[in-house]
Amino acid sequence: ASLQGIALVCASNQNRSMECHKLLLSKGYTNLSSYGTNTRVKLPGPSIDQPLIYDFGTPYAVIADDLRSKDVELYTQRGLIKMLERNMSVKLAPERFQDSTKQFDIIVAFEERVFDIIAEFFNERPSVVGKPVFVFGLNVVDTPESAVYGAIDIYNFLQLIEATEDQWVDQLDDVISEFQVTYGKDIFFSVGFY
Repeated sequence: ASLQGIALVCASNQNRSMECHKLLLSKGYTNLSSYGTNTRVKLPGPSIDQPLIYDFGTPYAVIADDLRSKDVELYTQRGLIKMLERNMSVKLAPERFQDSTKQFDIIVAFEERVFDIIAEFFNERPSVVGKPVFVFGLNVVDTPESAVYGAIDIYNFLQLIEATEDQWVDQLDDVISEFQVTYGKDIFFSVGFY
């Protein structure tokens, strides 16, 4: 892969970004990072108005142990334990996008709100080196099933980019329209600068 760095970003770095991170690793992508944009990590709790809240940087294994101690049956049934075990196989802990100092060629946001937060992040800071970063947005519902399909969509999109052999910036409109026609999904983008 010719891409120098890809960031996969959802709200809490638990489901959508991690499903995609795992898939892309299995397809041979190496220069990958994944993040969330929330202030803290949120997982569904015992009821809608009682989410489980963790700090970014809390290891996935620690969160999984916490859920097992609270209600192993409930959180196994909801798929959270399985999700956290998948995450542990990819990296240690959820990371927050706004705290990262890495530079990327491509950032993928898995919902419009996350896309807007990333675009704002680049708009509010001065460009230091003038290196462009392309931020792509694809709306993916935050469920385990949708995350699987969203990850495949992003893999397919990156394959179209790779097929341009480093001409993707010049051919971006064509790549996006080919993706939209072939897969029936809307992808939107903005450009930021490091």
